[in-house]
Amino acid sequence: EVLMKFDGGVGIELTTTSFARTTLGAVPSNRIAVKRVVQGSNAEVLGVRPGWILVSANDISLENISVDQAARIISEADRPLRLVFRDFEAFPKAIQPGSGIQSAATRVLNDYNGEPQILAVNRLLIPQTCREGAQIGDLLEVRFEARLDDGTLFDGSAITFADGSSVPGRAGDSTLYFVLGQQPAGQFPIAWDPAMYGACVGEIRSIQVPPVLGFQDKGSKRRGIP
Repeated sequence: EVLMKFDGGVGIELTTTSFARTTLGAVPSNRIAVKRVVQGSNAEVLGVRPGWILVSANDISLENISVDQAARIISEADRPLRLVFRDFEAFPKAIQPGSGIQSAATRVLNDYNGEPQILAVNRLLIPQTCREGAQIGDLLEVRFEARLDDGTLFDGSAITFADGSSVPGRAGDSTLYFVLGQQPAGQFPIAWDPAMYGACVGEIRSIQVPPVLGFQDKGSKRRGIP
C-alpha cells in the first residue's frame, strides 16, 4: 500500500474495477481504481499511476462503493488529504521468474468477517533454469497438501488419512490438472489462480490462503473445515 498526501486538488479520473478481471481471481468485490492521471496534476507529480486501487481517504474506506460516492468523499475531505493506494500488479510481478523475491503477500480485502484477508506466497524451491512462468490459460499439473492453521491435514492430491480413508473424489490420482485463471467456479479454491501465477515447472510454493479466497464463511463439512 502507498500513502500519499495532497494539500489541494488531486487530479485523477476514477473508474470501477472488479477482481474478476485481474490475476487475483474472482474475489466477490468491486473497487475504485485510477482510470487516468491528469497531466501536470499533483497526482502526476507524486507518481500515481493508472490502475492503482484506492483504499481509503483520510481513513474513510473507499471499498465497495460507487465512483460518485468515492469522488464526493475525496472532494469534501479535509486537507491535507491522505489517500491510500494499492498496486495489485506488484504482487504478480513479485512471484514471476527473475523477480529475485522469495516471499510476497497482498491484502485482497481489508475486512472479511472482522479480519483482513492476506494472500501470501513463499517460493520454497525455484528452478534456476526457469525463464518463463505460468500464465493465464496455461494447463498446470500440481501435487499439493492442504492444512489448517493448526497443521491439521484436510486435503491433498494423493492423501490417505490415518484411518485408511482417502480424499473424496480423487480416484487415486497423485496430481491434479487445472487451467490457470479459467477453472470452473467451485472446482478449486480461487486462491490457486493468483498464487500459482508465474510458477515454474518443478517449483515448490507454500501458499497462505485467506478464507475469502478459500472456502469463505461456508467452510466444507466434507473436508472438516469450519
